[in-house]
Amino acid sequence: MVILVAALALWAVMLTLGVRLWRMANRSVQMTAVRRTVWIVLIGVALLLFCRPHEDIFGGQDTGAYLNGSVAFARAGATHYDDPMLSQVAPSDRSAFTVTKHYRSKYHCLWLPGATAPRMRTWFQPAYPIMAGVLTHVLPLTSVLYVIPCMALLMGLALRALAIRLFKHPWAGETAFMCYILSPLVIWHARYPRPEIIASTLLVGGITLLLNAWRLPRGAGKRDLLLGALCVSLAPFFHMTAGTPLVIVAIMVMAAILTGRDDFLLFVPVAASLSALFFTQIFTVTDTYGLRRFLRPLAGHLPLLVFVSVAALGLLYGLAWQVRRWRETRPQAATHAAPRLATALRLAGAALILVAFLGVAWSAYHTDPDALKQWATRYFYRTDLRCVAEMVSLPVALAGLVGLLSMVWRQGPSSAERRLVL
Repeated sequence: MVILVAALALWAVMLTLGVRLWRMANRSVQMTAVRRTVWIVLIGVALLLFCRPHEDIFGGQDTGAYLNGSVAFARAGATHYDDPMLSQVAPSDRSAFTVTKHYRSKYHCLWLPGATAPRMRTWFQPAYPIMAGVLTHVLPLTSVLYVIPCMALLMGLALRALAIRLFKHPWAGETAFMCYILSPLVIWHARYPRPEIIASTLLVGGITLLLNAWRLPRGAGKRDLLLGALCVSLAPFFHMTAGTPLVIVAIMVMAAILTGRDDFLLFVPVAASLSALFFTQIFTVTDTYGLRRFLRPLAGHLPLLVFVSVAALGLLYGLAWQVRRWRETRPQAATHAAPRLATALRLAGAALILVAFLGVAWSAYHTDPDALKQWATRYFYRTDLRCVAEMVSLPVALAGLVGLLSMVWRQGPSSAERRLVL
């Protein structure tokens, strides 16, 4: 029952996000007959390109684990269950039916944590399999292959809404969507059953909603704030690397709060609650990325951690109230001081992240140097710009760099928003 409720909740968030992004973008452009025709063609092309997924359903690769896990969790109603075949085999003989590559399993899809127990568990983060598996209750098993193509289409719509926010060209949204769906790298990943597309969709969609709430007058964008906070906070449940952008977004939100936008306080309880749920998942469901050893020292001081978190939240609310009162009583001084305060807060947040990272690295080096080396190799390669250039080609990478720099330096009504996004 918990699995079903979680799956329906995730689909509800995705559908709500899609509807909100579409309506928000349509309010900024005039949907003429020509534009409507263009969108019918663009969505038709996207479906033709995306909806031919790789049918990699066997074990040994991540895709096989995700797809088989989706069906298995839907049938079992949980992320763990006893394998029927292994349950009938003597414990001393079960090792003959298992393999060990990265983790012990029966067919390299689900994890067998016990030495001889038949209990199957998920090795990867379960959000994507849970979300995909619920479709098999009403659709054929092959429906799990089409979750990522649908999410890739939603990602295109999120980029369309973001482009409209950042650029004033009347066809900015259509241009962004077309460039996205026609990229060979995007087409390949849109057919490949892995959750990075979902995490990216939640991040881009959530950031777009937060930007829209920031542009609206104080208190007018509460629904966008709540949905945006929910989306960016859910992204790490689909892929761990979305955690870093979430931290950066949180720093930007703190800066907005402490410069007078106390309506952004709605972001804090949503992000804090889902972050606590994510850390709970690491200890109770799966620790795919080996973070438990870094979090275990904090778990031993849980009451103190809760106290410090509540105290920090109370301090943040108090500061936000004081800043708003200052802006009301001394508006001219507050207007001049706000940009400098926001810059100082962002620099302080970046310094705090750097100090925390160096502290974790120093602790890990003195406790287990080999573990630190493995951790660094596993995480830093994701920021390998040389790898990116090889994947998209050097000319495309250089063109992208020029585009990013032009977004930073170009002055205009949306220049501040472009810098925030970057």
